Amino acid sequence: MAKYSYLVNRVRQHALRDARVGEFEDTQMASAILLVNAAKMDGRMSEAERQAVLGNLRIKFGLQKDGAEQLMGAAEKKTEDHVNLYDVADTLEEGMSLRQRQELMAMMRDVVLSDGHLDPLEQALLAQMGNMLNVPKGNPALARQRVAAALGITRMAQDHQKDVEAEKELEEEQRLAAQQEQKNQRNMGNTLNA
Repeated sequence: MAKYSYLVNRVRQHALRDARVGEFEDTQMASAILLVNAAKMDGRMSEAERQAVLGNLRIKFGLQKDGAEQLMGAAEKKTEDHVNLYDVADTLEEGMSLRQRQELMAMMRDVVLSDGHLDPLEQALLAQMGNMLNVPKGNPALARQRVAAALGITRMAQDHQKDVEAEKELEEEQRLAAQQEQKNQRNMGNTLNA
């Protein structure tokens, strides 16, 4: 039995070894992979989701901004290589207590809800990872409140982020409309001169 456990651990370490960057531990990398995967589950990572991932990594692991960005970048690269979530879950289950895994699930909820909606794929990922990490189902609203309190996130901050993104979209639409108007005026001038 001990020989079997040794072999399983060696395979698991090998699976995550090329994802390790600098001083990051396996549990840090595995956590970052889960958070990035959760953020990208609906097909793209919004700026709100990106900030939620970075904020959670900084708080959870006591990282500075650069360290969190490095860890997130390495996790993004690893998710592009289609990481095996079962290996990630095994690493986390072995390296984290139940309480830590519950906190990680709350962070995943925070990430997927940071853009203001819960996609069905995101909901399925949360359920799957909860099962894989052997985290008993709890009250998701309480978990979200704990994460928000720990990160200092308020509904106002989330609403502000949405407003900033909406303003950027509006500015881009106005810029494109102005370009189209200039093009139309040039075409009109060319038509009148002809």
